[in-house]
Amino acid sequence: MAQTATRKPGDTLIYEIVTHSEISGGHLPSQAYTPQSPQSSSIKIAVTGVDPGGNALVHVVIDRPFPEKEIASKMTGGPLAAVRNGVILASARKSWEEQNRYKEFDAKFTRDGALLLAVDNSQQSDTIPKPTSF
Repeated sequence: MAQTATRKPGDTLIYEIVTHSEISGGHLPSQAYTPQSPQSSSIKIAVTGVDPGGNALVHVVIDRPFPEKEIASKMTGGPLAAVRNGVILASARKSWEEQNRYKEFDAKFTRDGALLLAVDNSQQSDTIPKPTSF
């Protein structure tokens, strides 16, 4: 379906992705080596137009839910655990949101199924940090 010669506004492609993770080796606590629950996500590509070269102009939405239940199920109990686990969960959510901040964007989808994105790699800050001397 991704390699279709013609696309039109209103066409939608949806990709469902399931990821299974497991790590091995190293010297981590034993719970780190427990197989992870599968993580599900989806990518929805909606055609908004077509350029003269036949490339589809698309709006992409990535849905990757934060795995709160999976993380919470691996936390330990005990005195003051609720407060500690709440802080850990909030930190994990913040990190996850930073890593997944580009959930929605516009792109081109070529006739052969390549997704082309415009990326701005320029520095986004008006201030340049001063080097630290040692």
